[in-house]
Amino acid sequence: MSQPRHPDVDEDRDFQRAFWIATRVGWLVMAAAIAAALIGLTGSGGTMSVQTLETNNARIDLPRVARWTAQDDLSVEVTNPQGATSRVLIPDAFGKLFQIEDVQPAPSAVISTTQGEVYVFALDGNPGRKSLEFSIRAKHPSPRAALGSFEIDDVPTRHVSVVVLP
Repeated sequence: MSQPRHPDVDEDRDFQRAFWIATRVGWLVMAAAIAAALIGLTGSGGTMSVQTLETNNARIDLPRVARWTAQDDLSVEVTNPQGATSRVLIPDAFGKLFQIEDVQPAPSAVISTTQGEVYVFALDGNPGRKSLEFSIRAKHPSPRAALGSFEIDDVPTRHVSVVVLP
């Protein structure tokens, strides 16, 4: 009876075991990164990438996580009493971190104050909810920036912060 043939290979079982562990840890890290991206923790989509602020007559949706140089939206929905105007205060800290590229519909006036910029919108005479859209772009990355509070028709929101990823 002949003995089974084994290739003449040097085996380093300790190295192989460490390599397998490192590979599996790498898989877990990649799975966590994919899960974070799916829920929006990397910006540009997902349920966690947007935060909502509400007052008694308005709602603001703005990024919680933004991407540097990527375009984002800041949406304001206001309840329009018949024939009214609406005033939106964008805090000064927001203006230092984000550039406002476009506003739809166009504001009838923009007033600079010590607290920030006030956008005045002349809304049409039909009552109901009106949507105001700001196209914004981050000027630089920021680990966590406190923006302060927005104001809609002189009613302040809670203080918010945002993360801008590179």
